[in-house]
Amino acid sequence: LNLSDNTISTDAAVDLANSLSQNRTLKKLNLCGNRSVTTRGWMAFSTVLQTDSRLVALGLSGCNIPNEVAVMIATSLTNNRSLRLLSFSGNLSITATGWAAFSTLFQNPDSRLVSIHLCRNNIGDDVAVSF
Repeated sequence: LNLSDNTISTDAAVDLANSLSQNRTLKKLNLCGNRSVTTRGWMAFSTVLQTDSRLVALGLSGCNIPNEVAVMIATSLTNNRSLRLLSFSGNLSITATGWAAFSTLFQNPDSRLVSIHLCRNNIGDDVAVSF
């Protein structure tokens, strides 16, 4: 399902996240470029990612995701056994704290992620060496 570059509201994002928790057929979801979703909407998605939904690919590039949501998403993916591809480029609000949570995820031997797109982020040398 490609919903990239739309103006999805926070309420719609929460509804979509809730429906994903029940869905067993959707494999790919592209939400790239949806910059109007707030922390509440993205937190709903991080909750869905804690479970083994059927999603194998998730696009969240250019979504203006805040630092606290990045931490929640990285933490949620620690237990996720289905997601293989995460596109997370162009989220410039994420700081070293958020990227440290991803570093922990990358070092987790149980992670099923095989491809992560992180271009166009503010990842500095100190964070890059931790990956």
